[in-house]
Amino acid sequence: MRFTLLFFSTIIFYSCISIESVTIQQTEDIGWTAYEPSQDSRVIYVSSSTGNDKNDGLTETSPVKTIVRGAELVRDGENDFLLLHRGDTWRDESLYRFKSGKDAAHPLVIASYGTSDKLPRIELDGYFINHNGKARNYVAIMDLEFVYYPKVPTDPEFSGTGKGGLRYVGGGTEFLIEGCRFTYCELIIQSYGGYHYDKVTIRRNVIEKSYHRDTSNRNSSHRPSGLYAHHVDNLLIEENVFDHNGWNEDVETADASMFNHNMYLSECDSLIVRKNIITRASSMGIKLRSDGTDGSKGTVISDNVIADGEIGLSIGGNSHESRRFEDVLIKGNVFSQIGLSNPTNRNFSWYLDVQDNAQTMIRDNYFLNQPWYDNSFGIIMQGDSQQGVTILNNMFYGIRRQSLYMQLGRDWSDISISANTFISPDFSFPLVYVRDGAVESISFSDNRYFSIDSSNMFTTRNTGHNDEHPTMRSLDEWMAISGENGGKRTNPDYRDPERTLGSYAGTLGLESNMLAFIEEARLQNRLNWRVEYTAARIKEYIINGFTE
Repeated sequence: MRFTLLFFSTIIFYSCISIESVTIQQTEDIGWTAYEPSQDSRVIYVSSSTGNDKNDGLTETSPVKTIVRGAELVRDGENDFLLLHRGDTWRDESLYRFKSGKDAAHPLVIASYGTSDKLPRIELDGYFINHNGKARNYVAIMDLEFVYYPKVPTDPEFSGTGKGGLRYVGGGTEFLIEGCRFTYCELIIQSYGGYHYDKVTIRRNVIEKSYHRDTSNRNSSHRPSGLYAHHVDNLLIEENVFDHNGWNEDVETADASMFNHNMYLSECDSLIVRKNIITRASSMGIKLRSDGTDGSKGTVISDNVIADGEIGLSIGGNSHESRRFEDVLIKGNVFSQIGLSNPTNRNFSWYLDVQDNAQTMIRDNYFLNQPWYDNSFGIIMQGDSQQGVTILNNMFYGIRRQSLYMQLGRDWSDISISANTFISPDFSFPLVYVRDGAVESISFSDNRYFSIDSSNMFTTRNTGHNDEHPTMRSLDEWMAISGENGGKRTNPDYRDPERTLGSYAGTLGLESNMLAFIEEARLQNRLNWRVEYTAARIKEYIINGFTE
């Protein structure tokens, strides 16, 4: 639980240090995180425009000039503040491993001060912080802009190669990254050696345009993603904008690849990804990986808006052990127009890929509007094992091929498909395809179906029972073979089911396309926070289109 002050201000950190205690409340997602200096805190001001490294840095009128000098003046293990002047720019400064704060409620804070509405801009030729195999604790980085300039096409030192941003490889606890903008940068959080990362929060940031040259022709030598996390427990990723990571169509050979994603999250226990806007990934909006039994437990993916790319969310892949993902909730997400820009030119669109899960609930999601490719699925379930998986009350609308595709493996049990709506108003492809196993082994109940071809709404193929060719089935035939209770054919008269991020942009007075919306959403920060550019508002708009 993150502690947030009861008052909010555009100037969060003050030149005078308050001695009195401040009333706080526990909150998960209202307002912004704010820290007030303690009685013994040291506050250091840094300004590239007015500072001098011979100053003491203790007041706004006597700032030091360089971030490196400011970092020397804050203390390891204390609740100190390193504040950068808004509107200023620094280039080629790095804090390397940096220092630790005092405790969870009294971190070492790097943030901003001043009256400008422009975030402090840090231009990097490497990593701003690089733990490089060591442990650090209790650090908050807030309201800064990071740019890796060798990947800025207009920069004199442009190369399109290399890496920069934040590299937390080592271990530690209680890290906050909030309200920052990362352009052409990567965030890497990876437990290493005898160290482990725990309680990391990535909140209300914009993470965009991470790429690397030489990713054409499926070259896997470089795998840029917006965020990579490995063996991080209690990782919270909340209300961020992830856009266009893994590729850059304006840079030669920086092509979209199946290896590059907006988020790549590997073997993280107690992971929460919620209320993010996730758009235009090279391949996957969110890739979840686990390579062994019990590799990942306690995952929540909720209330995100995921659009474009070629795969919305994959929870599986890379391995075949059973129960690699256990205790999973995928709830309330909107998946829209996956495959719109076809970045890899592979002509396919998978919304949710599920493999080797156990005790997994997939409910109240919307899988919407994919009219382009035959190789497309709303949910594709495959893998050797699926145990205790429930698909409940989801909406599938306008998916060109199968809304639900299930390729049964050797160890499938307790699978329930209930109270979902499958609507294909324009396509005659089957809504549900079950293969390589007995369809009656899956529990179907109370689902609603509509397709323009009533004789071809379902497909079964059981290669283990002399059924080598797919069999097309009507609803009546499906009910007889599957044993579904309460299933019915219906064509609801929805208010406006074709709504997208593009049409939402039009309601805001922008051009009616996804890019127009994203260009505004990428301007989100503490000084320019607009609720109409949050996932919650997009989701509300799109779901209201399904009012009957």
